[in-house]
Amino acid sequence: MNTDRLPEVNNLPNDETIAAMKEVDEMRKHPEQYPAFTSVYGMLDALLKNEGSDGVRSDR
Repeated sequence: MNTDRLPEVNNLPNDETIAAMKEVDEMRKHPEQYPAFTSVYGMLDALLKNEGSDGVRSDR
């Protein structure tokens, strides 16, 4: 076994990453369909209001 080489890396995105990239493309095409925030605090407030007590988003 040759240990002088770096291990091979799989550069292909997995299904979850592909879905996230498609979601970003959709958000860029239709930004009017998604909330916009002027501060991180506003974004976090909206995110926390959208979670149940178990930490799972209520819209899923």
